[in-house]
Formats: sequence, C-alpha cells, structure tokens
Amino acid sequence: MKCRSEGSADGTNLTSCVKIYVPLGKDGASEAPYGFVFELEMRSNGTLGLDFLAFGVRHPRNERSRSVYERAHRRLHGRYP
Repeated sequence: MKCRSEGSADGTNLTSCVKIYVPLGKDGASEAPYGFVFELEMRSNGTLGLDFLAFGVRHPRNERSRSVYERAHRRLHGRYP
C-alpha cells in the first residue's frame, strides 16, 4: 500500500514509499500492529526496486517510542519529523 504523501498528521514525508502490514493476511490494517516501509527506486538498469527503510510498530502506544513511519522518515531525511 502506498504511504501518505507529505503533510500527514505525524509530519512524515514518505511520498516515494510503500508499506506492508504484518502479520500478513489479517483483515484490514487495524489488525496488523507492525509494518515494513520500503522506498520505490528506479535503478540505472531500468528496473524498479524496493529499498528497505524500516520495520516496527505502526502506531505505538508509548509516546516515547517512534513509529515505523517516523523511523523511515529519518532514514530518508536524516532527522525525525
């Protein structure tokens, strides 16, 4: 599933990214507490690739924990939102 564009509620900018909910096969996103975030990349040989950015809790209950989306944002932009 495509990640939200810039300006999402948590301040992340993951425009070129996709996410996978874990565990697979659950009914709807609310049933999957974890996720992977990948960046879509057009490689020099003309193929499309996925670069792994982050894995973690999608929406942590602990305010001191970072979400998988915040971790992916940091990998892309060098800072947390």
